[in-house]
Amino acid sequence: IIPEYPYTYNFYSEYPKEDISLNDFEKFALDRLNLLINIDNKQVGSNIPIYEDRNIRYLLNDSNDVKMVQSNEKKKYNQRRKDYLSHFILRLAYCETEDKREWFIKQECILFYIRLYNTSIDKKEQNSFIESLNSNLKIVSEKEKLSLKNELEEVISAVDNMATMEAVESAFENAKYYKINFEEVPDLVQSRSVLVKKGVAYIPSVKVIPVIVSKYKDHLHESMEKLSSVYNQLLKEDEDRLKPLLTNISNKYIDENYIDGKNGITHQDIPRITRYFPLCMQYIQRSLQMEGHLRHGGRMQYGLFLKGIGVSLEESLKFWRKAFTKITDDQFNKNYAYNIRHNYGREGKRTNYSAYSCAKIIMSNPPSTGDHHGCPFRHMSPVIVNNLLTQAGIDKDRISEVMTYVNLKHYQLACRTMLEIVTNSNEVRNVTHPNVYFD
Repeated sequence: IIPEYPYTYNFYSEYPKEDISLNDFEKFALDRLNLLINIDNKQVGSNIPIYEDRNIRYLLNDSNDVKMVQSNEKKKYNQRRKDYLSHFILRLAYCETEDKREWFIKQECILFYIRLYNTSIDKKEQNSFIESLNSNLKIVSEKEKLSLKNELEEVISAVDNMATMEAVESAFENAKYYKINFEEVPDLVQSRSVLVKKGVAYIPSVKVIPVIVSKYKDHLHESMEKLSSVYNQLLKEDEDRLKPLLTNISNKYIDENYIDGKNGITHQDIPRITRYFPLCMQYIQRSLQMEGHLRHGGRMQYGLFLKGIGVSLEESLKFWRKAFTKITDDQFNKNYAYNIRHNYGREGKRTNYSAYSCAKIIMSNPPSTGDHHGCPFRHMSPVIVNNLLTQAGIDKDRISEVMTYVNLKHYQLACRTMLEIVTNSNEVRNVTHPNVYFD
């Protein structure tokens, strides 16, 4: 047992107290961030539970993730130390905004779930870890388990559809049980997946992982909200060095680049092909047509998207001039043309800007009243999203499918489903970028 890091996985309840070089600080954080990004991307494209996805397990191995079984004590120590420190670095980097917190917590919970679910895990370690949590979840002794034999076997038979009594008895003998107040596991109680007796729910080990992950999620939410409230105070002494580094780390995923398309789309083509755009861009185009103007956020998001699908600078200038119906040529040239040329790298620092990724659209610069940028699935009410999908020509059954993902906060899966509808295909790429619609 390694005293500092006794378990393969943990709740990261104690803040680390050790010095670390800036190089290791950044490297540890980026290595973990790349792992979380890959987990997020795999989830967007997967139709099976993430913790059962072999590709995810291979990904963890390739990323040198914390090994479940590791004979070399020095390697085990170094891996667990890196895991612990990198978690807290990213926790600090992603605590500032609600969207960043939600994304980080979601991926961390998936990673935690996968580690717990891994069948090669040492069960003794898992039991010891659960006991260390000081939660209401307790291991059921063999004596208590036997006293409930008949009732537990009835649940096994009903839930698992065992064909024979021998199969039920075998499952009972091999099962490890935990117990907790039934009010803490309403989903399991409602689905009748567990035995409830005298206010106590008896949970087989195969069903205990979601309970632990749920507690972990609650812990992360509480911890990161507290961290967010003292973020600036924490960085006060080292703001010049640490804050830019943390900002750079948290923006790595948000600023995912996209190589501009070479489709040669003209300004006259855009209204005609809008129905093939992702919902965010359809909404901006419709708003632009109705109002004859867009605020800066909408112009940036939409303008870079159009650039990304192959609209040239010359065609872009024509498109925007025609779309801005309430201003003169002189006003357009004075107030807007420079920024359009700037986005194409023809002004200022000559930077060739890339179209915004889904992560950037979802997690940065949320729209306020009068704005039209952002992700409709994330930033609009379900009623408005439903109306937008109807206007996009999607039938009610498919709208229901999209809205299921919206309600679960799986915004990119909702967008991917819409792409499947638009292309009439079940084999589409993961949607991590709006311009994927034109790949």
